[in-house]
Amino acid sequence: MVVAIKWNGPVVKRQVENAVLQGIRAVTVSLYHACREAADVPNTGAEITLSRPPAPGERKRNKTQRTIYPDSSKPGEPPRRRTGHGQRNIVCGWTRTPFIEGRVGFTANARYMMFHELGIKYKRVGFQRRPTIVPTFMKNLTAMRSIFRRFSQMGGGRA
Repeated sequence: MVVAIKWNGPVVKRQVENAVLQGIRAVTVSLYHACREAADVPNTGAEITLSRPPAPGERKRNKTQRTIYPDSSKPGEPPRRRTGHGQRNIVCGWTRTPFIEGRVGFTANARYMMFHELGIKYKRVGFQRRPTIVPTFMKNLTAMRSIFRRFSQMGGGRA
């Protein structure tokens, strides 16, 4: 009796890598959208009018308007959106080499969002963090696991 085994190792390896890449892409895009949504809480400003009496010998001054933001974010919650610049600069990507990995982060144009993520030391109130990505990741971890399972199956959906 002769037994022959035909091994298609490279083909199987490529199929497994493609399935894992599909799962990583789906999870990365899901986290990206969740982070954009977390950073979408508006901080509407209120315009106030400032007026002061003119100094002696000074002409009458025009009233100036200033915007204040009474509903700022609290420490531990993501920064609230004023202009949307931080929210627009949340980006995602993935790569195959040297490892299959996905990443969600901020562009260099919104460096301040990374400072909020890691924490800022203020003189008056001490160290404060207003993270966006890490709490969103932890909050959506079970959903992302199920997304990875669904998309990483052989012949699964597309990301």
